[in-house]
Amino acid sequence: MNYLVPVKVEYHNADPNADITLTVKKYQILNYVSFWGLCEFYHIFLGQVSMGDKTCVVPAYFFNSKYIIYTPYEVEKPCISMPMTVVVKDIAAKINRCLFNYSVSDDNVRKMEAAAAKELVPESEYGCFPSMDLGSTNNPLTMKQLQVFASHEDSLVHNCAATAIGLLGQQDQFDYLVMLYNQFTNNDKAMPLKAIGDIGGSKAIQFLKDIRNSDIYSDENSVKYCVDLYLTGQ
Repeated sequence: MNYLVPVKVEYHNADPNADITLTVKKYQILNYVSFWGLCEFYHIFLGQVSMGDKTCVVPAYFFNSKYIIYTPYEVEKPCISMPMTVVVKDIAAKINRCLFNYSVSDDNVRKMEAAAAKELVPESEYGCFPSMDLGSTNNPLTMKQLQVFASHEDSLVHNCAATAIGLLGQQDQFDYLVMLYNQFTNNDKAMPLKAIGDIGGSKAIQFLKDIRNSDIYSDENSVKYCVDLYLTGQ
């Protein structure tokens, strides 16, 4: 099956003739189906973006799952189409932070937060996109709102909030993300790990290495794929 995700590129104040190159080193969609009909999909991306003398490694990862009730096509939107869009948003946010470092103003962030709180719908793409949009603002002012979403009981909502926190790249959030990792259960632990990989730093890398030597690395596919991605990309 082929899936298309629309991408819109805007230069704003950047030179429209700038030589920007995104090299895709890996893009995989892996899946696992349990005996009782739980479908798990893992989206794994590793690239490198460059413009002039600026170069950044761009990893992106997302996981989601759904039980098959009637037909396999039920997993297409929650496990394939929606996560692909999340990965595109993830990549775009990291390209911006690496090459341009644009950020949304405080006033507009507050407006986005108010809209996100109204738009949030658990167990749907609207449980994810509001957080991803806030994480893409490149403005740490929105951290408190994302932490509120990260405490939501719905798995998709708190997973997307965790990954959005990582997009803001604030290394002072390491302890908070470790707390989320300890609170989240089973496969959901992968998303705080992803965020830890995104904020980077020596503590983050060592934490991922420690996870790779733990039982959960062997027990949970989502954790294994996420940790491998971020340690490979170093």
